[in-house]
Amino acid sequence: MIDEIGFNRASAPGTKSAWVRFGGIHNSTRYTRFSDGAQKENWAVFAAADRQLMQTDPAKPFRGIYAGATFNYAPPEQNFYTQYYEGRVYGVGLIKSRPFDLASLVTTYNVYSPEGLRARVPTNQSFYRGTWAATASYAYRAAAGIYIQPGLGVTVHSIFSPRFGPALNGYLSLITLF
Repeated sequence: MIDEIGFNRASAPGTKSAWVRFGGIHNSTRYTRFSDGAQKENWAVFAAADRQLMQTDPAKPFRGIYAGATFNYAPPEQNFYTQYYEGRVYGVGLIKSRPFDLASLVTTYNVYSPEGLRARVPTNQSFYRGTWAATASYAYRAAAGIYIQPGLGVTVHSIFSPRFGPALNGYLSLITLF
């Protein structure tokens, strides 16, 4: 079960959009705890907020610059990724002739579970406590409901093992909306 509550105000001429939401997740599947092997149902909570900072076109008030943040939490005794933090800045319709395109810069930080690290990492081995990443992308609207999105991202400590250095990743996505 996933549910959320919040407030969502659409942009209008002279009124900037705002969207704040809080929610919870419950999974009745029994997950094994790292410490003792016991099994119990799983859950998580999240909070997110996005705010339009600037409107760039009075005729299309959704166009502009936005900022947002997200926080997710899951119990560390049975989830290897226990905390997720995200900050984002994005623009909709920044190019006058491209009102539905989306440019974004997103940074994230994932926290590894201390219990999960103790269960997976030998005592004499070092490890990282989290993963940091930043991604820049541009979603080009090819047609109504169809976007082509190239992006470039860097990930530091892509896994908990120090054997791996930072990773630079490029991607190209095709997004369809119905």
